[in-house]
Amino acid sequence: MQTLLPRFPAVALLTALTAAVGLSTQSVAQTKIGGKLPIQPSQPTGHLGALGTYRTIEGVLYDGNGKVESNTLVVDVVDGKRLDKPIHILVKNTLIPAKVRCVLKGYELGEMIGRPPGEYALMKELGRDPSELAKRDAAVWRWRPFFVPLIATQPKGLEVSTKWGISAGEPVIDISSEETFSESLARVNQSLAESERKTFSTALAVATEYQLRDLLIPEDYLPKLDATRLRRILHAKKRIHGKTAREIIASAKRITALQKEREKELLQQDIDRTRQDLKDAGKTKEQMKRFAIEDSRFYFAEANSTKQLVVEVSVKNNTEHTVGTVDFDVVLASRGRTIPWLKTRTRQKVSGGIEPGEARKLTIIRHPTQRLPEELESRDDLGLSSSVTRIAGPRGETILTIAEFERTQKLLEHLEANLVKMSTKE
Repeated sequence: MQTLLPRFPAVALLTALTAAVGLSTQSVAQTKIGGKLPIQPSQPTGHLGALGTYRTIEGVLYDGNGKVESNTLVVDVVDGKRLDKPIHILVKNTLIPAKVRCVLKGYELGEMIGRPPGEYALMKELGRDPSELAKRDAAVWRWRPFFVPLIATQPKGLEVSTKWGISAGEPVIDISSEETFSESLARVNQSLAESERKTFSTALAVATEYQLRDLLIPEDYLPKLDATRLRRILHAKKRIHGKTAREIIASAKRITALQKEREKELLQQDIDRTRQDLKDAGKTKEQMKRFAIEDSRFYFAEANSTKQLVVEVSVKNNTEHTVGTVDFDVVLASRGRTIPWLKTRTRQKVSGGIEPGEARKLTIIRHPTQRLPEELESRDDLGLSSSVTRIAGPRGETILTIAEFERTQKLLEHLEANLVKMSTKE
């Protein structure tokens, strides 16, 4: 005789039937094995009972020794009731501060971690040593519940980065421990298209300042770090913990933009300083004019059966120093031509020196004409320019030089070119 069941809505009926036999409503597919109906699995639970139940937990971050995952809260109060014995609950998606009492509202979820026994069985079946797998395993195969905070009521300012449940929407990075980071990173990568993974990888490096391994330093070791490194680690954690790939990429773009802006500011500061240095070096260049070239000329002459280009200058020492050596820049060029016929720097040691107020005529170049174009001597558009670049004392010690001015001028040109290039890329 058949028993008639009341007419329940489909969902209510399914819930009533499974609850009656202690079965999970999450698993309704039935498969016959060997002609028998297998027993349906029971729904796993957490430290606080049924998964997904809204709870309020209170406690402090675990700071002892032993194999306890980082970001584990030692909970002594649940839903306002003090426990007889505190329990350890892993907290995800929210970084728990050390030595501060926390009050979190949320629920428990869970996951299987470690390597499934079936993989060891496969290794054995293939004639390989299963212990090789065990050496690489960070955790044994087990059920691991964890708490997902939705609201942090204590301490004030504690950020809850989860998007109302880590099972909803895009996967997020969890750096509660090295294990959770590895697992969450794999999930995030799997959720991305192949073309997006390289972008995400670069963004992750930028967001963590290319110090990703530092983020996995155990919480109890952080106080031993210097303040600068600790601050950098905490900022980097804040940028990626509980964040989706999209959020991390956006954060990296903001960081890159700020870095470029900062680089431009620093470059502009360098340019401003270099302009001042050039102005100061220009004063030395002005002082150099006190050692004056009053006249200069060139001509072609025979010497030892060789025709030479000869350059002579008349100089006057209006400085208060005795000058023993003079460096000259000499240029011989034609009007309208971009490249000169001769451009050289020469050093002239002056026999007897040049005393303050004294004038001398110096032959500073004797250049064989075979090293110059044949037509040069017949040209009537040649022009000579010469300038003093350095004067030195009797022992060769520098009195005045424009070398610093030239170096500073080249540096300024280089910096200004970099600023233009940086601005063009934006």
